Amino acid sequence: MSIDSYLFILICYSSIFISGFFISRIVNFKTATNRFESIDGFRGLLATGVFIHHSIIWKNYLNTNIWELPKNHLAVHLGESSVAFFFMITSFLFTNKLLKSGSQNLVFWRNLLYSRIFRLFPLYFCVVTICIFFALAIDHFILNSTLYVFLAQCLKWYMFNIKGKVIIGQTYNIDFMLAGVVWSLPYEWLFYFTLPIIGTLMLKNKNVISIIVSVLFILVYINHNTIRLTHMVSFLGGMIPAIIHYFYPNIKLSNKLYTIAAIFCLIIGLSFDSSSRNYFSKTFLIIAFTIIALGNNLFGFLKINFLKFLGEISYSTYLIHGILLFTTFYFVGFDNIKTLNGTTYMFLMFIIAIFLNIICSFTFYLIEKPFINLYYKIISKKPFRIRKTISE
Repeated sequence: MSIDSYLFILICYSSIFISGFFISRIVNFKTATNRFESIDGFRGLLATGVFIHHSIIWKNYLNTNIWELPKNHLAVHLGESSVAFFFMITSFLFTNKLLKSGSQNLVFWRNLLYSRIFRLFPLYFCVVTICIFFALAIDHFILNSTLYVFLAQCLKWYMFNIKGKVIIGQTYNIDFMLAGVVWSLPYEWLFYFTLPIIGTLMLKNKNVISIIVSVLFILVYINHNTIRLTHMVSFLGGMIPAIIHYFYPNIKLSNKLYTIAAIFCLIIGLSFDSSSRNYFSKTFLIIAFTIIALGNNLFGFLKINFLKFLGEISYSTYLIHGILLFTTFYFVGFDNIKTLNGTTYMFLMFIIAIFLNIICSFTFYLIEKPFINLYYKIISKKPFRIRKTISE
């Protein structure tokens, strides 16, 4: 069986779904009542898609020594379009939060910044630290630079590579270990720091300090990074349902006609080679996302409890799947993985997918969740509270 086949994708999804079902029941998972349920379930699909995308790329890389996109169009979209949808989700949730607040005071921006730090940094710090240690161990703790330069490189990584990505590790660099997924996080931070400017355009009141900070961050960012317009389009696409929801809060695109329309748009959007380089494709994906964000659950599919659980642990899945694949292949032996036929490799991915869910469940409840709760504990002592900011 070819790993570029639809059957391989189906088997991997089945493994994630089955293990997610049992784990969600073991932990007695329940989502908050004021969350966007369809978005939660959608996240679960997206994070799983990125894992499958990289599992296919890894096998082809071991065979050809070339890290390139899969031959299967759907497998390409499971990576590229999933990240595009993640950008849309971020944009939708935080544009919606900004509009609902109706305020641009410093307390709002302070709490928003706290929420992002407490939500994103703890797990990221742990994963990056493990990768750095692993890379050093493989290199027998021999540095190819001075200690000062190495520590400066580590600091850049801990700052989400906002000032440009650097290479740590000689034999295998840590970006390779992570399957390169961290490229999307600087874009997330760029969007967060762009929100004050977006707020200036959408809200009547202005906050000069937040706008200045926003402009300075953007200038630093563009000085060290190349911004791809296609990713900005994804963020703009996510703002559309947020604006509609704000001005027309009673609109719910939940009936069967809209479900059929969303599925149709997904099929059209996923039929092209790549959404990241095809704006026609991305347009259909934005339309599909708008329908989902405004309450459509695709015939109830996105409301399935275990799928929402997978959405809850999706940040862990996104960050950890790369290092799990690398670690497994490293200890089993890259040459041994290379010789596996498609069926055997599929079985291996089935097993890894189960362990991925188990590990990510632990990291969520032992790392992510405690810091989420700590954020709420800190913010509850403040005179101004933003509810449900961090978990989104």
